[in-house]
Amino acid sequence: MKNHVLYAASLALILATSCVGDVGAQSVLLPDFKQAVRPVGGVFSGPSGSGTAWTVDWARVGANDLFFGTYYHYNPDGSATWLNMQSNITQASIAEYTATGVAAYVRGSLYRGQGGTCFECPSAAPTLVYPPIGDRQINVYSSKRLRVPSGTGGATVEALHGPSVVAAAGKTLSTALLDNRAIWAVSTRYYVNGLERIFNSGWMRFKQRTGTKAAMTGFQPGSVVPSFLAVADFNAPAQYELECLSLGFTAEQLASIGNCSASQLNDYEIEGSDTNHVTFLVDPATDRIRYYKRCVTGSTGACNLLQPTYISDAADVIDIGPGTDGSSRLVARRFWLLAGGWSEETTFTRVSDAQLKMVYPNGLP
Repeated sequence: MKNHVLYAASLALILATSCVGDVGAQSVLLPDFKQAVRPVGGVFSGPSGSGTAWTVDWARVGANDLFFGTYYHYNPDGSATWLNMQSNITQASIAEYTATGVAAYVRGSLYRGQGGTCFECPSAAPTLVYPPIGDRQINVYSSKRLRVPSGTGGATVEALHGPSVVAAAGKTLSTALLDNRAIWAVSTRYYVNGLERIFNSGWMRFKQRTGTKAAMTGFQPGSVVPSFLAVADFNAPAQYELECLSLGFTAEQLASIGNCSASQLNDYEIEGSDTNHVTFLVDPATDRIRYYKRCVTGSTGACNLLQPTYISDAADVIDIGPGTDGSSRLVARRFWLLAGGWSEETTFTRVSDAQLKMVYPNGLP
């Protein structure tokens, strides 16, 4: 029997309070995002050519995330030089993120260092020169994906990829993330009647669908959806779903980490059937991961009013970088079309080899 407890509970709440304007929608929507998106430290390079790159890092200073960036490039005469930027990382508000898809940004002045110490020379303090190119904004789309000023002095920007983005042959950064067979512990933050709830969904892994793919005709008619959540092809050939890893867990462990049977993210139907309702895709134009949920006819009363090929939920899946323990993390920000806003923030934390060994001493099933 399919368990759609969270979906049904939130839907019932909206329907019950819809007569009082926006109160019902606001009672289940996120008032903010808690998972911060920051660039990982390292070298970010782009399509501008060999010899130009950004090195970036950040540190927690008081209540702020302080960003450090250096852009290595060349002067018009061919001599090597660099620019420096130091400023706070600002997490985008829900309104900013909805309008642009930018998760965070850094805005500051670019300074050129001159007159410093040469290699193996006596120490000399450099001077900072402010070049006449104005402030610049670095947009953070994920921990390893930025858009930054190109250095040409105009308004153009270029996309940069950061460290550890070299994927296997024929794979992009996003497809490599979905294809790496990592095990993820999943936890979802959501609101009911204005109160924050946390729901643990157990351990899962992504797998590519091999049978008939889910047919999607687009967003639910009449929906107003952030433009960056759309893709050119909703029926892209490379589709992924989540597979639950519950074998081998004791009842006590399941109670602690959560049971996949109560998750909205994994499927409950036969792979390849038309009732698979959560589909992960990679947008070829932006190489960003999306997931789309279709309202499966018969799963809840309200779904009978919708077409099963219409998308009822859309989510942006972001690489937010390592946690304090060094583990990789993704976050999915879910936009619920029926409520007209962001309704869930789901965090995927990569399970370490040591944790896996404790549960599966003879290897994964």
